[in-house]
Amino acid sequence: MLAVLLLLLLIVGFVIASLPMRISRVALQNCKRLDGTWSPKRTLKESQKLADLFGAVLLALVCAVTITGTALFMVNSYIIPIPIAFNIFSVFDVDVVQWEANIEEGDLGDVGAQYEQWSQEQGFSSESARFWQDFLWEYWPSLTLWALVLAGLFYWFMGKFYVTTLVRYSEHVLKRQKAYQAWDMRKALRLKHHA
Repeated sequence: MLAVLLLLLLIVGFVIASLPMRISRVALQNCKRLDGTWSPKRTLKESQKLADLFGAVLLALVCAVTITGTALFMVNSYIIPIPIAFNIFSVFDVDVVQWEANIEEGDLGDVGAQYEQWSQEQGFSSESARFWQDFLWEYWPSLTLWALVLAGLFYWFMGKFYVTTLVRYSEHVLKRQKAYQAWDMRKALRLKHHA
């Protein structure tokens, strides 16, 4: 678990480090006043905004890993073990009769029998196991298409969230830059006017 968390943090760190150089440079410049001195308040604010970005990207990544992991766990535990599914698709043939022969008599042994044994170990009755085996054999193209569409939509939304988050962060960095410059200019004019 700790290794997964460290990997997620490493990935998020890499994502944050891959911010456009201009935005990173502006965020760093936002920590300084116009006269070049560091502003602790601005540094704290920029750090908080970067931490918010880090948190949003980490949350998106954790959601993606959790949902993907849960889906794989559910499929592996209740529908068909991933290794058996991999074996079935590894001997795929466009000709359905040949593919079925590859599954039942190929180099991997009788994969159908492996599925029946697994389903019996899971507590399925022989009739139930046969029903699910026939159902998966009959509807695998539709099920695969649905799974691919759902996964594609999910990852498209995750990508959209990531891009939107980066765009908003970038826009806000630039807005803060303008606000800080305007503040510093007004302060410089006041000091010049009082001098």
